[in-house]
Amino acid sequence: MRLTKTMLFLPGLAFVAGSVAYGATIEQLKLDNSATSVTFDVDEFGFVTCSGADCGVFAFSTSVTPHGALEVKTKPGLLFGGYQVSTSAGTGGAEITLPGLINVATTADRKTGSGGGTLTTLFTDTDYCNPGATPPPPSPGGGCLGGTFNLSMTNNPTSPTITTTTFAAFVSPGYSIPAGMLINTPAPGTTISGLGSQGFDRANPIAPTAAGSLTLELITQYAGHGNNNANFTLSNAVPEPSTLALFGIAGGFFALGLRRRKV
Repeated sequence: MRLTKTMLFLPGLAFVAGSVAYGATIEQLKLDNSATSVTFDVDEFGFVTCSGADCGVFAFSTSVTPHGALEVKTKPGLLFGGYQVSTSAGTGGAEITLPGLINVATTADRKTGSGGGTLTTLFTDTDYCNPGATPPPPSPGGGCLGGTFNLSMTNNPTSPTITTTTFAAFVSPGYSIPAGMLINTPAPGTTISGLGSQGFDRANPIAPTAAGSLTLELITQYAGHGNNNANFTLSNAVPEPSTLALFGIAGGFFALGLRRRKV
């Protein structure tokens, strides 16, 4: 175990001296409205804790599948710094199927405040390609990262000019929350103004089979009041069908050459 948040963990016990024993954080979702922030941590047993002055504003499950889907939303009638967050969901290794690696989606409605506003979502998952995880990947941690990532992002405001979202993906070898190496360089990442989407491949800056962590960041700037949905997915890049066909043809010629040598 890397660290313990509270008390000493005894194997097989969920409670120690009447209190829940928490393990190391393996997954984290952070929301920031430029004035205040909240952080939701998932430990290796699936317990979810919240830190920050506005934790009481949010509804969330106190237990999830480790490395699984984490969803939070503002309670009816309450706002997070002027925002109604109807869903902020992150999915990592346990509930995403390869070639998928990590996904985060935030839907937020800016209800109050004058001028512009900014809402940031930061989601991290760990234990990718970690044979030492218990049990080993792909469950509960994620599979290996591969040599190339595919990034897919969508910005969907209620009007084409109301929001601009900057999408940034990060990777780190070993165990790091948040991950620190920007994948879609140059900084700050990829920006979509108004309604739009982008998808492209980028090289993995660390070893393809290295254990690592992944972080997705969404920074949405609101020109005024209104609703926006931002969605960001990071996957292993897979060869195009034409590339696979070329591999198949090349393999066929290679096999034919071997046959001829044997004759």
